[in-house]
Amino acid sequence: MVSLPRVLTPHTVTVEDKTGDGAYGPVFAAARTVRRCRVEDKRSLVRDSDGQEVVSMARLFLRPESGPVPVGSKVTLRPGAPDERIAVVITAAHHHTPPAPEHYELALT
Repeated sequence: MVSLPRVLTPHTVTVEDKTGDGAYGPVFAAARTVRRCRVEDKRSLVRDSDGQEVVSMARLFLRPESGPVPVGSKVTLRPGAPDERIAVVITAAHHHTPPAPEHYELALT
């Protein structure tokens, strides 16, 4: 298995996986730190799970051992930095087409 190279994965994020829906809204697992990932701040138009077009403000690329991450999960980008922000996963895709590196790609709010 070929993973994303270390030079392309300089970032660290915090992920709270969505585990379901409760009486008071979404339910999340405990936060976990994901190291060696890539955050790209880039606006793009994507379709959510309901088929609606929404604007994604960032993309997150994860190594295979860090995924999968369910749609609706919360991701803290740049934790501890002055520009820290929490984003929600709009779409998630698993890319595994050798010889390209295996990875997960997430579109974030």
